[in-house]
Amino acid sequence: MKLAMLGGSFNPVHNGHVALARAVRDQLGYDRVVLVPANISPGKQTGYVAEGKHRLAMLRLAVSVDPGLCTDDCELARGGVSWSIDTLRYLSERYGKDLTAPIGLIIGQDLAASFGNWKEAAVIARDYTLLLAVRPPWKDETFSFPHVTVENPPIAVSSSAIRSAIHSGGPWRSLVPEPVGRYIEEHGLYAS
Repeated sequence: MKLAMLGGSFNPVHNGHVALARAVRDQLGYDRVVLVPANISPGKQTGYVAEGKHRLAMLRLAVSVDPGLCTDDCELARGGVSWSIDTLRYLSERYGKDLTAPIGLIIGQDLAASFGNWKEAAVIARDYTLLLAVRPPWKDETFSFPHVTVENPPIAVSSSAIRSAIHSGGPWRSLVPEPVGRYIEEHGLYAS
């Protein structure tokens, strides 16, 4: 089995996250793409972060009807700062006997410049496959680590913009999977 991991805050999960996971599955032939909500994202958390149980529930709803997409709560269960290397090692142990290739780690081109500063970046680059999600124009030579590129679907959306729209009463429902929108409303997330 070819397995890829997409980590993030998913605060909330949106159509861009799901489209990227599908693109990795469809363009690169991965059998399973695991979406992993961070407990605490290194250096990225700003503003309100919904409880982990809500972010995980929304992720599960977002991928529930998509073959090959699934979730794992390992970072929430582990607690503390969520480091990609720790999660990759966990997934390697969990799925080891079923893996037919190194696990793919999906990273956006926005994170490419800082990847060298990640915890054990050289180990990640050596032991796993970096899947760099790019949008044109992208110059491949700007990322010096071995990688495979995947075309990131051009969906202009961000979790912070969705939170802002919900808070201000602006339009946002079309930016998230339908069951995620219902969940946000039912639980009053991001409204205050």
